[in-house]
Amino acid sequence: PIHEAFAEPLAPGEAHRVVINQEPPPPLDEVPPDYRPEGENVQWIPGYWMWFEEKQDFIWVSGVWRAVPPGRFWTPGHWLEMADGYRWVGGYWSDAQQSVAEYLPVPPETLEQGPSSPPPSDHYFWVPGRSRWEDNRYSWRPGYWYTGQTNWLWVPDHYAYTPRGAVFVPGYWDYPVQARGMLYAPVYWPEGRRYGANY
Repeated sequence: PIHEAFAEPLAPGEAHRVVINQEPPPPLDEVPPDYRPEGENVQWIPGYWMWFEEKQDFIWVSGVWRAVPPGRFWTPGHWLEMADGYRWVGGYWSDAQQSVAEYLPVPPETLEQGPSSPPPSDHYFWVPGRSRWEDNRYSWRPGYWYTGQTNWLWVPDHYAYTPRGAVFVPGYWDYPVQARGMLYAPVYWPEGRRYGANY
């Protein structure tokens, strides 16, 4: 698994959310590596436990040094205890100008079918359509072609799903993957070997 702050997964809906019946371990006291990538807005974002289906156990997703996308701050994910087990609520890059999250009803399934026309030129990319909350209801906004920017990647509008509702995350420009910072390998310890005295 890759740290969500490094490559935020764009979840299409609630269906992929898995509830597990095993309590996650407490977070590790993780020390940032001494090497820090160059850049004015590089931050250390701590790691977290993630359920690893292959081993039917938790794996530690190591923290990352991350070049923060302009106008964004990281809202970390967390495990939530529910009546039937534990559910992971994913993290997301919040709009720095939005001080309080607005929780909306879960949007309907996407109607996106892809581009309906060829791009105006090679410098354009397709921004997918999405449901938009207006006047206490969802309405559909179709996709469109948009001009690209050199050395930037566009992350389209999307929703982050929480038990309290869906949080709308406006689209933003992010660094290309090779310029986002330093990604570290996840770590697996067999159960019973995760903790030692004074570590």
